[in-house]
Amino acid sequence: MLLSLIKLVQRFVSNCKPARLEKRHECSIGFLNIAELAKAEHFWVLYAQVPTSSDEYCRLRASQMVRHSSALTTYNPFLDEYGLIRVSSRLGDASIAYGTSHPVVLPSKNIVTKRIFEYEHQRLLHVGPQALLAHLSKKY
Repeated sequence: MLLSLIKLVQRFVSNCKPARLEKRHECSIGFLNIAELAKAEHFWVLYAQVPTSSDEYCRLRASQMVRHSSALTTYNPFLDEYGLIRVSSRLGDASIAYGTSHPVVLPSKNIVTKRIFEYEHQRLLHVGPQALLAHLSKKY
């Protein structure tokens, strides 16, 4: 629900830009597609990551290594094409999904992380903690 709402707001802002107003045939209308929902999800994850790991984010954005005192040092973090902090794993060369081999870092004490866990818990019909973590570890 929250993803749909934020994407509709982003679409509205995009459609209100002066360049789009002149070319009405380029305005986005209708149902949300999967790519738009993925962009909204990236927005929320980035919203959660930046305040809690601002030093790491700034250093990675400047193509520098994170500090040795950082909790992410041992995981070899990097920024993906959407600006999200991901970590490398031993599964990097395996023929599995990119999100599984390079999971996104979610801050543990953030409201967005809590909402993601609550949403997936309800979507998976109230599975137990082991199954929920197994499901979420495929993506995050």
